Amino acid sequence: MGSAEDEWVETIAPCGLEQACLGGVFGSRSVDTGSVVSFGDGFITAIDATGELGPTWSLTSDRHATVHHLAPAPSGDVLFFATTDGPITHTGDRDPSLNFDEGRLGRVRPDLPPSVLGGNSP
Repeated sequence: MGSAEDEWVETIAPCGLEQACLGGVFGSRSVDTGSVVSFGDGFITAIDATGELGPTWSLTSDRHATVHHLAPAPSGDVLFFATTDGPITHTGDRDPSLNFDEGRLGRVRPDLPPSVLGGNSP
């Protein structure tokens, strides 16, 4: 977060006490036509009522990764759905038979230190 590249928030959900978690993608770049021209990583970051950013969890893959949905769990964890190894605007490989754009389900615990969430981590 706070990078020169694009940061897109796609979802928000309560997480922990008096904070929310934002999920989306960072590190990609788009151009004036709206085309995404470089791969990004998914993220979940906590934010409090004053706007102070808390811990950030990242989701990496060989290609594009995005956190699409967040939901609070009764345990206090935050559940997420994300895609990894996804195409961007001009990669021309949206054909599902190519085995790209894999769905991921997972959880984060706001009371634990942030980490890489998975995907194809380097």
